[in-house]
Amino acid sequence: MLAVIATLFTVTTPTFARAAKPRARASSRVQMLIVSPNSLAFAAASGSRHVVELLLRSSPPPDAAASDEHGRTAMHYAAENDAAECVEALLRAGADPFARDARGRTPMDAAAAEGAAAAKAALEREAERRTAESEKARLELL
Repeated sequence: MLAVIATLFTVTTPTFARAAKPRARASSRVQMLIVSPNSLAFAAASGSRHVVELLLRSSPPPDAAASDEHGRTAMHYAAENDAAECVEALLRAGADPFARDARGRTPMDAAAAEGAAAAKAALEREAERRTAESEKARLELL
């Protein structure tokens, strides 16, 4: 099973606090984010939109298209766990909603198989948006 691979923790360290703010109290807290290659997939699977967004804003950001040994991306995990907000955050970051895993399943297939209605609806909206953009571009060429 997935282990905890994205951890946001707070430490009370007077040295860090003083370095950040000269007048900081000794009990000031410093937050650190430990990131592993699978952090984005784990956060998406758990439905942690805030962690997904935090990871996507990190420097350097994780590859939203990265896949695991089964070819599954963070989008697959978010979709099958009905984490619609994570699906939308991943879409904004440029993740591919049509990526296929090793079994040929797309995130929408995963959402449908698990009865994840909200995630499936978010993916359908994105598919409709892309279809409309393609049609508009096609008509402009005529």
